[in-house]
Amino acid sequence: SLECVNGKKSSYWVWSSFIPESARFAKNIYAYQGVFNIIAEREVYRFEGLSPHSIDGYSGSLTLTYRLETLVHPEMVISRFKAHRKAWIRHGILVDGIQIDYDSPTAKLHEYADWVILLKQVIGKDTCISITGLGDWLASAPPNHLNDLFHKVSFIAFMMYHGSQPLKHIDTYITLLSRLSLPFKLGRLQTQVNAKEF
Repeated sequence: SLECVNGKKSSYWVWSSFIPESARFAKNIYAYQGVFNIIAEREVYRFEGLSPHSIDGYSGSLTLTYRLETLVHPEMVISRFKAHRKAWIRHGILVDGIQIDYDSPTAKLHEYADWVILLKQVIGKDTCISITGLGDWLASAPPNHLNDLFHKVSFIAFMMYHGSQPLKHIDTYITLLSRLSLPFKLGRLQTQVNAKEF
């Protein structure tokens, strides 16, 4: 999928184990690194996605993306991030931030914001933190909860799809996005790149 700013192809999400040729011309690649979960009351991490390596012809930066099935301790996330960042840097790749992909229930956005605060305290001020966002947050979240979350991160990338399908009634979400005054990006499927809604 593709992250866009003001309709321009500025960044790519790469969730697979290889980089598409078209992504090599992006300013930034969001490289999926794995998933955190709690299984049998134990926090676990499973590496998936793009392994650290040199990227021929790529001059942009990399943001390491992590999927959370539940909110594990921030220290666990940062430990993996720092190790992966060192590995990418050894291959000559600039890593400029971390992105968290967590489908927080809309009613618990305030808890998610508190978790992000803890993440920021551990990771330090020199690392950009962004998160993905759900369409339901736009439609149903109390404005103060969503605004609070906005102020904790560099931006929210709202996903205009679910799984492999575009969101239904997407024009409604586009209208809600147009009312936001804080920084955000759009996450789109490749099949949505030229969609008239955008």
